[in-house]
Amino acid sequence: MHVQSRGEENPDAIRIKRSRELFYYAKGCLFLFADGKTGNKNLDEKLPGFICEKDRDLKDFLRNKAVTYEQHNKGKTFLIMDFDKMKNEKRAEIFAYYTLAIHSLPIPENASKNLIKKLVGSKSNAKNIPSYLIGQLAKNDLFADKISGKEVLDTALVGIKKAQEFVGGRIVAVDCKPEPKLHNFYISNGFTFLGHNETNNLDQFVLKIT
Repeated sequence: MHVQSRGEENPDAIRIKRSRELFYYAKGCLFLFADGKTGNKNLDEKLPGFICEKDRDLKDFLRNKAVTYEQHNKGKTFLIMDFDKMKNEKRAEIFAYYTLAIHSLPIPENASKNLIKKLVGSKSNAKNIPSYLIGQLAKNDLFADKISGKEVLDTALVGIKKAQEFVGGRIVAVDCKPEPKLHNFYISNGFTFLGHNETNNLDQFVLKIT
């Protein structure tokens, strides 16, 4: 897979090269509302058939919260789609999505001091670390063979590195449910376990980017 920060046909999108001729794009969800009419009902009409049985909260976020989240500038949700098919057949097939946001990462009391020093770059008594947050990351069960979880994550990181060029930053954070499969996924993709967040009962993983 090859990921580019911009695409010729979609200059405000991230282009994902799947083969010699096939491209997918990751683009912010508000592009669906060029008519200016947004709302949960409208989003439901535009995003039929997104299923994520392993975590229904991810489906709920996309259908009921993503647009409001973006309108309030809390973060941006990117849809990974075959835009050529959408343009030609007028059908929106969402293969996956992810949400990016600015984050103040709380440091667990039991977090390794050596890890914190590595992340911050020096000794620090800070209780929070400025970071980029991958708030949501999900694949559509209906198109599970179209794209891998690693490809979705890699695409999200391309967007973060693009932001890093303008504003700096060195840490990517992910909160996930305390499940071995999710732990293995993030560790296998270079993330390090930071600790457990008692407030939201989620496990925290971090990745240092350069």
